[in-house]
Amino acid sequence: MSTPADPMAAALRQVEANPQSGAAWRALGTAMLEAGKAAAAAEALQRAVRLRSQDALAWSHLSLALRRTRDPVGGQAAARRAVRNPADGVRRPF
Repeated sequence: MSTPADPMAAALRQVEANPQSGAAWRALGTAMLEAGKAAAAAEALQRAVRLRSQDALAWSHLSLALRRTRDPVGGQAAARRAVRNPADGVRRPF
């Protein structure tokens, strides 16, 4: 019986294959965040938003990672960027 794919390993392979891909860095940061590695996730997600500054999902995940690393100010700033750059182009009132 096969085991489910490891999301972090798959995302790391994406980053290694294309280190200039903001989407790959977002996938890696998201997988790290889900694995409870908030500090490493924040680093990967910061790389993602440097490469794709309009990526609302990356900003949102970065906000969560920063809050989990006890950086509420950075988390709030990232959350504001997520709301300013929604993926669907619709500004949110929150």
